[in-house]
Amino acid sequence: MIVMLFLFSIGIQPVVSNDLMGNLYGKWNVIKYQSRSEKKARSGTLVFDADGKFQCEGIHFGAVKGLFRTDENRSVLIIEQADGTTTEWYASVKNDVLRLRNITDDKRSRVHMTLKKA
Repeated sequence: MIVMLFLFSIGIQPVVSNDLMGNLYGKWNVIKYQSRSEKKARSGTLVFDADGKFQCEGIHFGAVKGLFRTDENRSVLIIEQADGTTTEWYASVKNDVLRLRNITDDKRSRVHMTLKKA
């Protein structure tokens, strides 16, 4: 506490980051999938590696591989599939639960996914 007060008094503020990128690494299992255009339940996994690669089985993307990165300022996950398709997702991680919502202007194609860390 004293250190924090000292840092503020001399004008240095400690850096606090949610570190979306660091929280994504690992394997995630889909526990909930919501889409207006699709009513059936979906299952699958997403794997995010520390080298920026991702792999998907099932769910929204199908069986694909690609690259990912984050925009920490907007809390956005950017997925670039190997076929060149790029999608952006609002992302949050809390208590080993990842919540994703695709960024789209079309409400009919909006997708919400909830995943649990494996």
